[in-house]
Amino acid sequence: GEVYRAEHRDLRKPVALKLLLPELLGQPGLVARFLREGQAAARLRHPHVVDVTDVGTYQGRPFLVMEYLEGESLAALLRREGRLTVPRALALLTPVCAAVAALHAQGVVHRDLKPDNLFLARLPDGTLCPKVLDFGISRLANDGIFTSHHQIIGTPRYMSPEQFSDLREAGPASDQFSLAVILYECLAAAAPFAGETPSQVMFQVTQGHLIPPRQRGLTLP
Repeated sequence: GEVYRAEHRDLRKPVALKLLLPELLGQPGLVARFLREGQAAARLRHPHVVDVTDVGTYQGRPFLVMEYLEGESLAALLRREGRLTVPRALALLTPVCAAVAALHAQGVVHRDLKPDNLFLARLPDGTLCPKVLDFGISRLANDGIFTSHHQIIGTPRYMSPEQFSDLREAGPASDQFSLAVILYECLAAAAPFAGETPSQVMFQVTQGHLIPPRQRGLTLP
C-alpha cells in the first residue's frame, strides 16, 4: 500500500491513511490481506500496538485510518547506530514482547515481526514508545485464511522454521522466534543466520545453523 499523512476534517487531528495500491485491486487475496491488517489490529487496544480507527473503501480502493506516529522504525535506528547495549535493546523490545503476548491472548499471530515493522514513536515529552505495525499477513484464530502450506509469506531472515515448511503451523511460538532474531540483531548488528539469498537463509534456519553470539564478539549475560 501507500501511506499518507492526513487530517481528520472534524477533529482536526493528524492521522495516517493507508490505501491499497491501485494495481493490486484485481487480486482478491491481496485485498483481503489488506483488510485483514485493520481487523487484526482492531482486536486489541494496547499502548504498543498501532491503533486502527477506521476501515473502508474509497473509489473502489480499500483504506485504513491509523494513529499518526512520529519517529522512526527500529530498522532505521539499527542502520544508524549499529549495535545496541543490552539494557537499551531490552528497553525497546520488552514493550514489544508485551504487545505480542497480548495479541496472542486475543488469538492473533503476527507472522511478520521484523525491525521494519517495529516503530519507535516519539511522545511529546521525548519518550520512545515502541509500536507493533503491519498486520497484513497476520493470522486470526480459526479463520482458515492465508494458511495454505504452498505459500511462503514473510521476510526469510526473521521467519521461523515452520513458516518455511507449512504456514499453517505458524503460531505464537513463530512470533517468539522472530522476536529472538530481532533481539540478536539489535545486540550483534548482524543476523543470526548466514546467507545471501532467501534459499540460503531458509536452509540455515531450517537446519538450525545459528552463528553463536560469541562469534560476533558478544559477551552476554
